[in-house]
Amino acid sequence: MIEWLTHQPLYLVYAFLFLSAAAESPIPPYPADIFILLFGFFSGQGAYHPGLVYAFSAAGSVTGIMILYYLARERGDAVVRFVSRTYLRHILPPPLLERIKRKFLDHGDLFILLNRFLPGMRAPICFTAGLVRKPAGKVFAYSLVSVLAWDLILVLAGFRLGRSWDSASQFLRRYNLLALAFIAAGLTVFSILYFSRKKTKE
Repeated sequence: MIEWLTHQPLYLVYAFLFLSAAAESPIPPYPADIFILLFGFFSGQGAYHPGLVYAFSAAGSVTGIMILYYLARERGDAVVRFVSRTYLRHILPPPLLERIKRKFLDHGDLFILLNRFLPGMRAPICFTAGLVRKPAGKVFAYSLVSVLAWDLILVLAGFRLGRSWDSASQFLRRYNLLALAFIAAGLTVFSILYFSRKKTKE
């Protein structure tokens, strides 16, 4: 696929990059970061303009975030009701979900600002922002700052890290592993505290 793309007109390549970046938030397993890093690498080889790679990837990322935000804002309650009627209620019980929503109303701005730096948490953060109906302008502004910072790192990593794909991809793998470890530790602590308080109340 990548080899095929490199032989296509530039407008198709940049359109693909935009759509690829936009797909990440609504479709969480989609590996948009790899494509941004890859095209940053190609721009370091002179195949594409690094500024355009950065601009189209950032525009796509923000678009995807806002799509998921508005979907959650309009249909999020229906999703929550569905979860409450399935086995997922044991993983995300309604009282816990309500607590998360209250916490997000108080501290969600920071999570939105950091959402592009939190692999595995990007879609839940965008969805929760829409679910609790955070102001759209604030979500857009904070997401834009997050996207501009993260995508710049990716494009520069592909462009500058020794002009070597192995070095650039290794950087992304190590960052994601480290970030996921911190997130897992945080979720573990949160779960322990939550269930400890629940038992105490009982």
